[in-house]
Amino acid sequence: MISAKFEGMKEVMESLKQLPTNLQNRVLVDATKEMGAEIALQARANVPVDEGALRDSIGLTRRKTRTKGLIGFTVSPRTDVLRKGLKAQDVEKVTRVSKETGFKYTTWDNYGGWVEYGTSKNPAHPYLRPAYELKGENSIRVFTEYVAQRIDKEIEKARRW
Repeated sequence: MISAKFEGMKEVMESLKQLPTNLQNRVLVDATKEMGAEIALQARANVPVDEGALRDSIGLTRRKTRTKGLIGFTVSPRTDVLRKGLKAQDVEKVTRVSKETGFKYTTWDNYGGWVEYGTSKNPAHPYLRPAYELKGENSIRVFTEYVAQRIDKEIEKARRW
């Protein structure tokens, strides 16, 4: 969890309340995307590159949340892109069944986690956690600045009407 205090956040959120609810939501979703993009770019830079399939698959994915009004995004390898890249590299796809849970999975499904945390045969090469730690506070600043700029644009649009 990132905890930081930034000057002006309270004022920005107060001025956001001047906009209609649907516009507030759109601004917040877009600002959250900008925030996550900072971390995703750093994660791509951190990935150890062999052929680039994992690096190319890292992106921002919108997630449903159980809490109403909460915006959820994750920065992670996107499975569809990763599978295409691994298939193009002729990486063997093996289907296994977990002894603990009984779920079926393929070697492709867990590839990003195995790189991040390592396996019994390969050492860990963290790329997501360091990106979060390095860009986390800056991404909050990006969020605040984006919301402030977007509010100004939306208010200016409303005045033109």
